Amino acid sequence: MQATPSQSAAGLIVAALALCALAQLRMASHPAPAELARAPIPASAPVLRALRDGESFELNRATQQDLQLLPGVGPKLAERILQERARRGGFRRVEELLEVQGVGPAKLERLARFVRVEATDRTAVRR
Repeated sequence: MQATPSQSAAGLIVAALALCALAQLRMASHPAPAELARAPIPASAPVLRALRDGESFELNRATQQDLQLLPGVGPKLAERILQERARRGGFRRVEELLEVQGVGPAKLERLARFVRVEATDRTAVRR
């Protein structure tokens, strides 16, 4: 039986909440409970999988929904990041996020561990 769109959305929400809990645990230097570390993540959510596994994701490929998974990034900030990325034709360095209204040094420090910019990937910019 195939999941309905609302069931898929609910699964993504549960996975995102599990990811937030895992991130808080990692930031506090506590080992993640086994059940949280094995939280199911849909195959269609590679960014969730990367974040859960402590990896970063490519900033120039991120969608608005991907960006909203980052700590302190809501819909408006995610949209401003996408606008700045489009204006630049892609980011060359993560530090260029400082040019986005709402991203200061403290927020950049929080975000930098979750995103990366691959120099050869500037042509793959998505909106």
